Amino acid sequence: MDSALTAPEIIEYAIQNQPSFRTMNISKFDLNVQFGQASYSLRGSLRIITDSVISLSIQPMLGIEVARIDFNTDFFTVYDKMNHRYSETPYDAMYIGTGIPFDFHAVQSMLSGQFYSIPHRDKHSFKLDSNTDSTYVLIGNDNLNNMFQYFEISFGSFFVALSGLQRGKSVSLPYVITYSDWRLVNRKYKYPFKISIELDHNKFFFLANASIEEIEFDKEINITKINLERYTRVPFNTYFTEQKI
Repeated sequence: MDSALTAPEIIEYAIQNQPSFRTMNISKFDLNVQFGQASYSLRGSLRIITDSVISLSIQPMLGIEVARIDFNTDFFTVYDKMNHRYSETPYDAMYIGTGIPFDFHAVQSMLSGQFYSIPHRDKHSFKLDSNTDSTYVLIGNDNLNNMFQYFEISFGSFFVALSGLQRGKSVSLPYVITYSDWRLVNRKYKYPFKISIELDHNKFFFLANASIEEIEFDKEINITKINLERYTRVPFNTYFTEQKI
């Protein structure tokens, strides 16, 4: 640990060392999910065309796609393929419902293991708060709806180890993403092979632990559109009230 580093310098090193790619194709990952009171063991795939589209596919262990989420730059679409339903939701609706201004850039950065800020502040808006045994702790300097953005950056490698929001000092995070098992792929691309996402907001609880099996970068990928002729459009909160995948 270099105790002389400032928060902007740590962030700059993190940006220099974070994953950078044109496309990413995680063709297979194992996923353990707790959604409300229910638990699932699933498989999935994730494809990203940087600054264009993100497609997350979920399958049971038999490998038949049952759900898919496509993130576009202005909205995201959830497809419930078992019940032939879908929802199409602008990111502003997530802000209204949760008070957290998520957008496409934030989702892309989260799934890419990159540093990001919400809303879009520069690196000088963060301060070095403290450190753990292995990470620098950075906190967004200005208040965000009574929340502060929180990051842990690893010593030496400057990989993002954890990101989340904090309502105040010593108060639990309403969402937190943990990255671990960073590996070098094809001697060029760095990516965490284990990702944990936890949401605990307004009595809604979601926990997902993903372990990556197969991943490729900068290969041509095609994200096919789903034919919606046999689908019924429903509100996004339908999935939360039913608590089912």
